[in-house]
Amino acid sequence: MTLDEVGVRFGWSTTLWTALPEVVDAAAADPDTHSHSSAVSSVCIKAKGIAVDVDLFTRWIGGLLWEPEPPLEVYRSKGVISAAGSDAKHILQAVHELFDCQPSSEAWAEPVSDRETKVVFIGKGLDKDALQAGLLACCPSSSEAVPPES
Repeated sequence: MTLDEVGVRFGWSTTLWTALPEVVDAAAADPDTHSHSSAVSSVCIKAKGIAVDVDLFTRWIGGLLWEPEPPLEVYRSKGVISAAGSDAKHILQAVHELFDCQPSSEAWAEPVSDRETKVVFIGKGLDKDALQAGLLACCPSSSEAVPPES
């Protein structure tokens, strides 16, 4: 069963995934709404105006989840990926070390120059700068990237 089939079966859509970073940012802005260990955090990384090499991205995510140095704990990851050579939005879903990144049935409405890849990580020991650098390393033309807003 593909992610799209799961989405249809359970009433999810890629529109929901594209809104996820804003939901996480809003939750982070109001920390009193959640009671988690202070060691657990969320990080949203972005790459605008460039396409991600899905093979490099998959290898990077696999290494991050399976062989982290230094050790970190990723509980959940979600993302919408602008994949090189594809007009389909690619969806990342991860729980601990299990992950999948597949094209969805929804196409980007924008040209590549206006698309924004967004990936949210929830876990412990997350280094936003290192995660951002890892994402950009998966983008062959990352020197042309628009710097993400803080």
